[in-house]
Amino acid sequence: MSIKLKGSSDGSVSFDAPADTSPSGSDITLTLPTSAGSANQFLKNSGIAGELEYSSMVETSTGVGIGTSSPASLLHLNTDGTALRVSRGSSIGFLYNTGTSSTDSTRLQGNSGPVELFTNAAQPIKFTVNGSEKARLDSSGKLGLGTASPQRNVHFNSSTTEVALKLTNSTSGSATGDGTDIKYEGLNLSINNRESGSISFETANTERMRVSNSGAFMVGQTNGSSGTVGIVCNANGLLTNCTSNVTAQVTNINNLSGSKILHLFRTDGTNRGSIQSNGSTVTYNTTSDYRLKENIIDLDGAITRVKQLQPRRFNFIADAGTTVDGFVAHEAQAVVPEAVTGTHNGVEVWEEGEELPNGVSVGDNKLDDDGNTIPDYQGIDQSKLVPLLTAALQEAIAKIETLETKVAALEAA
Repeated sequence: MSIKLKGSSDGSVSFDAPADTSPSGSDITLTLPTSAGSANQFLKNSGIAGELEYSSMVETSTGVGIGTSSPASLLHLNTDGTALRVSRGSSIGFLYNTGTSSTDSTRLQGNSGPVELFTNAAQPIKFTVNGSEKARLDSSGKLGLGTASPQRNVHFNSSTTEVALKLTNSTSGSATGDGTDIKYEGLNLSINNRESGSISFETANTERMRVSNSGAFMVGQTNGSSGTVGIVCNANGLLTNCTSNVTAQVTNINNLSGSKILHLFRTDGTNRGSIQSNGSTVTYNTTSDYRLKENIIDLDGAITRVKQLQPRRFNFIADAGTTVDGFVAHEAQAVVPEAVTGTHNGVEVWEEGEELPNGVSVGDNKLDDDGNTIPDYQGIDQSKLVPLLTAALQEAIAKIETLETKVAALEAA
């Protein structure tokens, strides 16, 4: 049945009621709104001028509210369950509140397809929590956590020394302090495995280095002995200190098999020496190729110089119970200067490139906490005495052979 209302001009408004299919033959009623409205009316006047309410939806001067009679924005959805459902075929997306409290989470979910946050302009997508921006994906695809200006594909920024990245697993990484932390503190980057495992470094899916949970640093192997410790080097790459009281080896380098160079020393791109293994022994090499030398002459007068050397017996202060044979560095330096490093009575000084304290210049003496100079001890490479000793022995052999010839001649006379 249709009811048609015709206005004063062309055109009309039709109300078309469906056929009554109920078994009782009850009437279908359409109730028009009263001035104050009625709870059972589908379309009603809210009682406020300019507002019209459709069942649970209200349109006011501030916006359209669904589930609320006081919309706080142009579109305000208020529900304890699903607020918005968007479907296309079998793909359904939801926007819903996970509970009944105002502090409960809101979830955007795609059941059978990805959820896309889309901006058609060169603008970032910001993630804000409690009114404060926590993360940002900029227009170039860089993700910033703690920064609104990411400089890399993923940029972590924190004003404190808190952990930037924490990695855990489902079995042992649930508690605070478990897992692995990557943290930036001042000028230092630390990787901390808080559990009982090691930290390994791999290339081509093969492990190359490892730091064990006991502090052993290993290259080319995965099971260092208990005495293996790390090495501390200064800014110039020089060995200056070991990190503990070592009773076994400082480093344990495994070359696996065959003849290989364990350590190569270079300056200005040129090989100067090496530590090499042939699979059974170790050789300590210093560069000696003739192509690197000039002005080559025979060594003579060796006996005279050897007589100037002063072999001594002594003990080191740190090992008072052990007496050894050797040389005093500055005494040997007067005869074979290339065998000795450092300066007699030398002290440490501030060098170019070091961070200088206030009031200190390059070349000034370094002082300890008590204001005393710090000794820069001399060292000796006794292997560099071998050429002189060899030449002296050859001279002595020549003298002996001459005497033997003379004695033989006298005996034959």
